[in-house]
Amino acid sequence: EAGISHPGEMAPLRGILRPDIAVVTPVGPVHIEFFESVRAIAAEKAALLEQLPADGFAVLDRGAEFFDVLRARSSAPVVTCSLRRREADYAGDVQADGRLWVCERATGETAVLPVPPPAGFMAENVLKAVAVARRCGAAWPALAAALGGAKSVGMRWAVEPVRGWTAINDGYNANPVSLRAALQAF
Repeated sequence: EAGISHPGEMAPLRGILRPDIAVVTPVGPVHIEFFESVRAIAAEKAALLEQLPADGFAVLDRGAEFFDVLRARSSAPVVTCSLRRREADYAGDVQADGRLWVCERATGETAVLPVPPPAGFMAENVLKAVAVARRCGAAWPALAAALGGAKSVGMRWAVEPVRGWTAINDGYNANPVSLRAALQAF
């Protein structure tokens, strides 16, 4: 993870990490107090993509507000995914049972995959992970098995009984984007 909270932080991180593959998570008003706008945050995140190798790739959400800002700065091919737009390389749709339907545009293959709880909250992350894994040669059954065995990290949708009540701790990260997602999941 290459997280930023101030302008100018991504380039040094990029130099240390020297990634071959980059996945950009949602751009929102996180650490906005140090940036002039959310667009400026997107531009800072885009610095990660500027020196990807030609044989690498970036995974971007085709339906995201700042998709064009990010795509324009990628020095490597861009693999698109989206839960909202079917014209992506990897289109997804959360099913009523919480699983994720995925269509891979290049092959026309589809799969229905498990999503760690809560499904609506994690589906976008899973779709991006699927895009990376498939581009790296993972088979659909291997993806299904890995996702089926996924465990959340501490304080990320941790469900436990407490004195006859069910407690859900989703305090791993607190910002407007993550709080909105947690509330929608509830």
